[in-house]
Amino acid sequence: MAGLLLPAFNSLVGKQLATASLFQLQLLLALVTIILLATVMAGLYPAFVLSAFRPTDMIMKSVKSKASGHLPRHALTTIQFGISITLIITTFLVFQQTKFLQNKDLGFDKEHVVVMNINNDIKSKYKSFKQELLNYPDILNVSVCQSTVGSGTFGTTVIPEGQSQTKSVNIFRTDANFIETMGIKMHEGRAFNPMLSSDSSALIINKTFAELLGWKNPLAKTIKFSPDGKPYPVIGVTEDFNFEGLNESKVRPIVMYIHPRNFTNVTLRISGKHTPETIAYMQKLWNQYESRFPFSYYFADSWFDNKYKKEAQLLDTITVLSTLSILLACLGLYGLTAFTIEQRSKEIGIRKVFGASISHLTFLLNRKFIALLVLASILAAPLAYYFIQDWLEDFAYHITIGAAPFGAALVLTLVITLFAVSFQTIKAALMNPITTLRSE
Repeated sequence: MAGLLLPAFNSLVGKQLATASLFQLQLLLALVTIILLATVMAGLYPAFVLSAFRPTDMIMKSVKSKASGHLPRHALTTIQFGISITLIITTFLVFQQTKFLQNKDLGFDKEHVVVMNINNDIKSKYKSFKQELLNYPDILNVSVCQSTVGSGTFGTTVIPEGQSQTKSVNIFRTDANFIETMGIKMHEGRAFNPMLSSDSSALIINKTFAELLGWKNPLAKTIKFSPDGKPYPVIGVTEDFNFEGLNESKVRPIVMYIHPRNFTNVTLRISGKHTPETIAYMQKLWNQYESRFPFSYYFADSWFDNKYKKEAQLLDTITVLSTLSILLACLGLYGLTAFTIEQRSKEIGIRKVFGASISHLTFLLNRKFIALLVLASILAAPLAYYFIQDWLEDFAYHITIGAAPFGAALVLTLVITLFAVSFQTIKAALMNPITTLRSE
């Protein structure tokens, strides 16, 4: 079974383990050790219990009427419940965090954005290359830039007007079409205008930087790149946008300016109506301008999805673990229910003779398991909270842990528990009391 499931396991955890790895000496020794320990531990308890009975007690009264061993059975069942509930809560919260990362507003429209890396040959002809891209009807906007999604930026220091010390910022070297192409929203002021040559000596900052500086009117301020440098006027402030994964860092102070050299990327916004044909046209145009290097590109939304691949794999893994844990808990419950009903068969018959209803008997038999479930939930909730809170601290942006996942885990486990035990309890409640009272 391990060999058959290995491909699915590799896909689940993102590994490439071979079948031969299952037969390594260390693994085989570990398996033998586990089997021996499990066998010894499983045999010790009944051995101690049986050896504790005196022969006279065993002859004179029924052993099972003592109903011995309640505490160990209930403790193990509670632990099993607790593990299942912890995994279920964890699954819910990891799912919420993964969806939060995938769906959080990045401050720009990541859909239908394509990024190409360009080399020196295209750099020297970027104006004509850009224009030919724009001639295609399904390419809506094009920006030739150095900084974009997935390519990163570089850090530097600037001297804002009215500030005595330098401030650290991230620089975005772009052209005049970058903000429009990326769908970045303006907080105040305006974006770069391709028709205004003066914009080549102007700056746009993001909201985080404006708030960091405490500027009430940023559009009336200037920024220098060196103490003796030229002051650049700020013409606009963008809303905050994330150009990195939300699991890596929060929005940082940004300064954007038009830079006519060192372009390394072409960022395009396409309509998304005929994507394969659009990509084919981009490749054809690339081959006309550059025949030495292969055409390569990536979508902005796919780039962000890859950033969260680890979280998606974790979600898949704990979902499988939760399912297995619930299955094992149900098997244990089924056996424990059968044992309980066997012990209480005469009690059930007597209660039926005195007029107990099927619903009352079903509740009577189920309430012990419900009590164990509630106890397991009380123990599992703080444990799950501690692990998830510690995990969430590694994210720059994360969800706030609410009560819903804990309540959902309890309800789900309760439904599964009742489903696992109710068949036997209802069957016992329907049994003819004459049969149970006459049996030894």
